Amino acid sequence: MNSVLALNFAVLCMGISAATAQLLFMRELLCVFGGNEMVLGVVLGSWLLLGGLGAALGRWTGRLGRPAVWVAGGLAALGVLPLATILAVRALSAVAFVRGAGVGLDQTIGACFVVLTPYCLLAGCLLTSACAAMAGEKGERALAGVYMLDSVGMIAAGLVLTFLVFGAAGHVSIALWCGLLTTAAAVWLGAACRSRAIVIVAAVAAASLVAVMCGVDVERVSTRMQHEGFDVAGTSDTLYGRLVLTRSGGQVNFIYSGVPLASTGNPEAAEETAHYAMAQRTGAQRVLLAGAAAMGAWPEIRKYGRVDIDILETDAALADAVARHVGLPAEGVRIICADARSYLRQVRQPYDVVIVGAHEPDTAAGNRYFTREFFATARQALGAGGVLCFTMGSFENTMPRELADAIATAHATLKSVFRNVLVLPAGRVVFLASDGELTADIAGRLAAAGIATQFVTPSYLSGMFSPARMGEVARAVRRGSAVNTDMSPVLYLRNLRLWMRRYDVRVGAVEALALAAMCAYVLQLRGAAAGVFTAGLAGSALEVVLLLGFQSVYGGVYQKAGLLVSMFMAGLAAGAFVAGRFVQVWDLRHLRAMELAMAFLAAATGPAIVAVRGFHGMPLALVGQTLYGILAAAPGLVIGMQVPLAGRLSGGSAAAAAARVFTADFVGACLGAILVGAVLIPLLGVPGVCLLLAGCKLASLAATFGR
Repeated sequence: MNSVLALNFAVLCMGISAATAQLLFMRELLCVFGGNEMVLGVVLGSWLLLGGLGAALGRWTGRLGRPAVWVAGGLAALGVLPLATILAVRALSAVAFVRGAGVGLDQTIGACFVVLTPYCLLAGCLLTSACAAMAGEKGERALAGVYMLDSVGMIAAGLVLTFLVFGAAGHVSIALWCGLLTTAAAVWLGAACRSRAIVIVAAVAAASLVAVMCGVDVERVSTRMQHEGFDVAGTSDTLYGRLVLTRSGGQVNFIYSGVPLASTGNPEAAEETAHYAMAQRTGAQRVLLAGAAAMGAWPEIRKYGRVDIDILETDAALADAVARHVGLPAEGVRIICADARSYLRQVRQPYDVVIVGAHEPDTAAGNRYFTREFFATARQALGAGGVLCFTMGSFENTMPRELADAIATAHATLKSVFRNVLVLPAGRVVFLASDGELTADIAGRLAAAGIATQFVTPSYLSGMFSPARMGEVARAVRRGSAVNTDMSPVLYLRNLRLWMRRYDVRVGAVEALALAAMCAYVLQLRGAAAGVFTAGLAGSALEVVLLLGFQSVYGGVYQKAGLLVSMFMAGLAAGAFVAGRFVQVWDLRHLRAMELAMAFLAAATGPAIVAVRGFHGMPLALVGQTLYGILAAAPGLVIGMQVPLAGRLSGGSAAAAAARVFTADFVGACLGAILVGAVLIPLLGVPGVCLLLAGCKLASLAATFGR
């Protein structure tokens, strides 16, 4: 009994470790590579693909005897790998890449595989080994038991990190505590298996983690190494990302999730943020600055007289850090910590000017601030003739075609909401939109209002707004484009193409070989394994779709998004629990029913998301959020039942069956992670992607009749 409890606890800790490591590694890697949708797909896809390879390798541990001992030994190693991987990522960014230079796709793929391989291969292998270890006690129900316990561990870790830990502890501290829990599980399981060697190894691993805790400040040392040449003034692992403050020549730089967000002592950026919009309405009384990147512009806005300024930022820790270095708090300036879309819907006193300081729309989350729905919400928060302003991209003299496409899309989207739209080629391309008049005579307006500037001067504006540059912008606008919407986010695909041009991203030998290997693997799948592959693909894809839809309606609040993911994992755990009870009496007919159910859920998700888009305010918002929770849990429930059943139907030993289905699940999820967010949603839109996923499930259903 003690060995059974120890094994169950070990599998639970495997899930806790996997969820913790995935979140930590994602956040750390995004600090190195930036965060467009392609990079997100590569990082998550690498994690899943390597996990699948590890699961495939795990089938051999069943032949070595005493699989529980292998699980205990693997857990001891797994305990130290999260910390080691974080340090490897930070060292890699300091040693392998040129500071300040962007990192291309090939480098991103290579680096992800280098740093993720040890943890992911071992974690995937342990899943298969755990099934072999549990088979002696549970037989055909072993896979369901492992799947359920692993999912419960992931749920627990996700909820604790989301609601209690992120924002209160650093990545290194989280990795250390997670490692101690994992090594404790290894000690217990090793003792239950009467393996003195494993107990000693696990105890040494735990002692080394404690020594690190009590010794040097690893967080500070590794961060300084990562930002060598700069004085690291502070770090903060917030709910939404990792913030690093560096000093250089008296200037404080804010680096947020690897992206330079803002700097103090940068009057050029402050003037450009403020004056293009304020010159349109020099008598503005109320101004909203949306985003911490725009916070430093508030003194420039105050040059226009007594102006009430609201600063809006979702991440409270980020807002607090920036405010301390830009002279805030100040009279008449209010900092509001809320999601921009949710806040704008509730504005009671309209604004004269809204300046959006969002980053480039290069992710699904970032794209939310550049859609027709967002612009319509902002328009409702503006008074009569109010002005909306944002910037996007830059060019020297000749505009690349990819940037022209992005400008055309942003212009068409604004024009679908506002009567007048003006695009100006300043340091960054400036977009101004209003139902009132707009003018390109910025210098004349500033002179008439008596506004003194240091950088945005008549000579500067004359050079920036030269006939040649204005002509480039006019030609881009005349190209025409589809409108960027929440359900069809074409703009971040345009920005992705611009990123690919910048880094000369092409399909080389490595990518072609990986694609060929993926195709060969998929084509040889048959029956139950094919169903698990498409289930993994559909599951990861529907998670992306649901998160995109949820954030577009209810905002990008981290805890709510975390709950949505937890609902999916809860569905997996519940499905695996049900399978553990009935998998021995289920057969191919039940598998086909699950395939059909998954196809129906995929097809129904698109219309359901569209139907609840107008559910704002109580009690409709509660109804909508509940529906999203159901939509997230339902696919998880089906997948949680299908994976154990597929393992039983595939035959062979417990390790071999687990290896087949876990590999298919991981590889399918990998393909979904890479393709759906970066390519398919912008091309097909959310409803189109949902129908495509339904078609994939119907195809795998048809394949079961060929067995």
